[in-house]
Amino acid sequence: MALLTAVLAASALIRTGFPNQANTAPQPIWPGFGVNIHFTDTSQAEFNLLKRGGFQYARMDFSWESIETSPAQYNFSAYDRLQKNLSDRGIRPLFILGYGNKLYQEGAPSTPQSQTAFAQFAAAAAEHFKGKEILWEIWNEPNLGQFWQPSPSPESYQSLALKTSALMKQADPSCRIIVGATSTMDYDFLTRTLNRQLLSQVDGVSVHPYRTGGPESVWNEYGKVRGIIEANAPENRKNLPIICSEWGYSTYAKGVSEGRQAMYLVRSWLINAAAGVPVSIYYDWKDDGPNPNENEHRFGIVTEKLKPKPSFYAAQYMLATFAGCTNFRKAVTNDPLNWVIEAAGVNKMARASWYQKEGNVPKYEILKVSDGPKMYAEIMGHTFGDRPPVSRLPMTVAFAPPIDNEGWCALIKKPTADSTKVEFRFKKKDNGAKVTCFATVNGFNAIETLGASDIESEVSTTLPGIPSFTSKLSLLHFNPNDWQLQLFSENTAQPRTNLTGEPGVSKLTYQFPKGWQYVTLVPKETFEIPAKARQAVIWVKSDQTGNMLRSRFRDETGQVFQVDLGRLDEEVMRKGMKAFVIPLDGTGIGTYWGGSNDGKPSGKLFWDALLLIDSAKRETGSQGTIEFGPIAYEL
Repeated sequence: MALLTAVLAASALIRTGFPNQANTAPQPIWPGFGVNIHFTDTSQAEFNLLKRGGFQYARMDFSWESIETSPAQYNFSAYDRLQKNLSDRGIRPLFILGYGNKLYQEGAPSTPQSQTAFAQFAAAAAEHFKGKEILWEIWNEPNLGQFWQPSPSPESYQSLALKTSALMKQADPSCRIIVGATSTMDYDFLTRTLNRQLLSQVDGVSVHPYRTGGPESVWNEYGKVRGIIEANAPENRKNLPIICSEWGYSTYAKGVSEGRQAMYLVRSWLINAAAGVPVSIYYDWKDDGPNPNENEHRFGIVTEKLKPKPSFYAAQYMLATFAGCTNFRKAVTNDPLNWVIEAAGVNKMARASWYQKEGNVPKYEILKVSDGPKMYAEIMGHTFGDRPPVSRLPMTVAFAPPIDNEGWCALIKKPTADSTKVEFRFKKKDNGAKVTCFATVNGFNAIETLGASDIESEVSTTLPGIPSFTSKLSLLHFNPNDWQLQLFSENTAQPRTNLTGEPGVSKLTYQFPKGWQYVTLVPKETFEIPAKARQAVIWVKSDQTGNMLRSRFRDETGQVFQVDLGRLDEEVMRKGMKAFVIPLDGTGIGTYWGGSNDGKPSGKLFWDALLLIDSAKRETGSQGTIEFGPIAYEL
């Protein structure tokens, strides 16, 4: 048994600090296709079946708690055996560094002590398996509470990934590390996790693009993930690869047929390769249980008894057809539903084609290089006919929190979630003198707003990478004395509410009994919205109750428009105020009634309820306090 005692090298790495990887190139990721497995030891027959399939990767949990059963003592023996059995058959492990360890903390490692212990464990693993061609993935689906307990936290995951990747790179500078591993294409989680420092230390970003329909819709989604990477990575790391480390379809009773599973498997792998995704891992290798009505029991491409399903043979044939091909591209076609994937390797070319609406596996062709030397040169030279378009996520329109006692605020349009220092230029109202201040945009909050008192309503900003712009603002100085609370209760028990505050930021406190309850913040007198206002923005600090937040305005025909702003439990609101945008031009309206009842704001507009809090916990009741303000119109 290989038992490692306290890893002094890892402790030394902690003392020496984290490396600066910004100027180093990432380690290249070995390309290949593979499957998820759930064992370290199994029969030689099962290992041989993996080899027969032609798979180049096997992805497996690398369990912290099973390896470190005493503090700083690591037993890698089970994984030594697995690595050797795989390596003997030409299969690389993709090990998931993951899950908690009760020696340090219940649930995911979120405290400094537990995160340091996890990083030391990972560094010891990198040192132990140095030179074994292992792809390391930090955690699995940290955007789900099932895997990051008690609840997902992009900030906590980012901290863990930073510490872990830094120590691993010091233990073995040539190790390959990927991060992300999000369930679905969780752009929000990735945006808030992938900052410059983390992307400076790792070698790729992984995603799990699950969906119920066909795989073709993933094409443009890779472009959005690429946009997040490019927006946040150092210049020499903007091409960090995207890894598909988990994606599958279940053949349980309400899932897909075995034939459709086979079709989706090979199509997804070919699309991934053409999109520049070097590694694709299919979930799962083997069925997990006997129940045909249980979703998790039927993801395998072989049964519990190792009987291959059609998807096994489809994967085997596809891998044999494209064996030796290193470069893939999506050919340009006149019909976007007609997919043609071309590939090439040393003295080899192959092609797959299918029509998206047809439920068939692709048609394969082996091509002679001599018949298409130009195409061969283009593919091998990375001159691609079509690639997923790099797509930026929509820029966030937001207003900074108050920057003086009167509640003035600044407009922010930011293309990324990385910490960015933004310059604001203001004109003083009294003499027109220009004033410059700065705000740090971090995540989905604007913080550290400095200077700029007594500004007027025209704000010019300059942001890195996008043109400067000017937007005219009209500030609503909220005075609690001009507003009142109206209550609705479906039973005799009445909500208790209170409104307090100042012109800058106010508080609304409420206590809902059981049943359907809501409270609205309404003007005491008719309150007209400026005629040129295109949208209103109000900053709100969540109370984490899960209740619904809404807003209402009406037009002069009497038609009322209700805008759903979301639940009061969003992660982005936990550390500050979030800007909620209320469109006033008829776009994004959830519900409307009364008056002309046509969904189109007509004539003058008036506030019907600036805010509405609707109870979500009707079985138990709830209580909370939100802070809000300032309120602004964009003209």
